[in-house]
Amino acid sequence: MNEVITLAQIVNIFQDIANRHKMVNDFIYAPDYDFGASRRMKFPYIAIDQEASLIKQQVDGNMYFEKLYFFNIYVFDKIDMGNSNFGIILSDTDYILSTFIQELQQNPIFINNNIRVVNDITATPMKEATDDNANGWQAGIYIKVPFKNTPCNSPIDNSIFDVVGSSGTSGSSGTSGSSGTSGINQFQDLGRMVGTHAGQNFNNYIGRDCNIINSRVIKWAQIDISGTIYNVPLYV
Repeated sequence: MNEVITLAQIVNIFQDIANRHKMVNDFIYAPDYDFGASRRMKFPYIAIDQEASLIKQQVDGNMYFEKLYFFNIYVFDKIDMGNSNFGIILSDTDYILSTFIQELQQNPIFINNNIRVVNDITATPMKEATDDNANGWQAGIYIKVPFKNTPCNSPIDNSIFDVVGSSGTSGSSGTSGSSGTSGINQFQDLGRMVGTHAGQNFNNYIGRDCNIINSRVIKWAQIDISGTIYNVPLYV
């Protein structure tokens, strides 16, 4: 699949798992200082605190290929007066946390979009950690998401673009190459074009479309030359 997965979609998956978990009665996505402060929570509950994100670059530095989101996941329950159920709460919330993480790994949206929980996960006991004196566990997790943003799915207007190659007499940028006298010289905006193709002038610029070929995005211009439609790659 080539769908761009957003942060909101990941949080919705968190909430969906919490809603379906038979041991969880509530869910909140908020800064940690807001747990139990903005509203009365129903125990036990799962809380998600957003941390950093990182867009990773390929080793050669040519492009970005994946994004890492870091979340703190909390599972809280209410302790009885005198701490008589402290051990039970730690055990139950530890089990909820483990099953939550396991469900994340098996989520169909994660699997179909190559989204993964990565790196080791360390969990820490939390004692009277919120305004409502909740106890439980906190775990930091990394979610790895393929970086699929391209000019073809971007909300940015790409109606102005150039295809320009280095000068030369041979090769892809030479007289018979993509930027030479027999190839594409330069395109500018949707209604104007400059250059020649196969020795003929462009008669009409019709439009462009995006396709996925071998997991690489190619932007195409459809060129009408004497009644024949040519698909010319403009962006790779």
